[in-house]
Amino acid sequence: MFTQPNPDEITELMDTQINLCVQVLPKFLKDSSQYSLLINRIEALNIAKAVLLNDENHIKYSKEQLTTSLEQVTTLLTKSEKAVVRFKPGHPAHVQLTKTIKVLKLAESKIKNATEHRITSIFKHHKQ
Repeated sequence: MFTQPNPDEITELMDTQINLCVQVLPKFLKDSSQYSLLINRIEALNIAKAVLLNDENHIKYSKEQLTTSLEQVTTLLTKSEKAVVRFKPGHPAHVQLTKTIKVLKLAESKIKNATEHRITSIFKHHKQ
């Protein structure tokens, strides 16, 4: 049974994911691909959080930013789905990954919708 995560759960989970990336960031050289990946992931998670929480700031994101965020969220979702099977149900890591998967699936869906809406809005604007 799928239950919709509440805004506090979304905020907590997304902030945890963002903070994990921020904590690892100093371990990499600024010119490295790992550093760039983490910067992109942090931005994508912030966009996903804004979209999930229906924050008006998500309106400022371009179609390209939403698409990039979607790619990052999809990658994190795939990695989380692969990782969760390594733990028994009830194990703290399994519980956390299950929550992460639930929120990332919702983020993926909402970002897709926001991207489609952005495309639709562009077409409506050009037709006028």
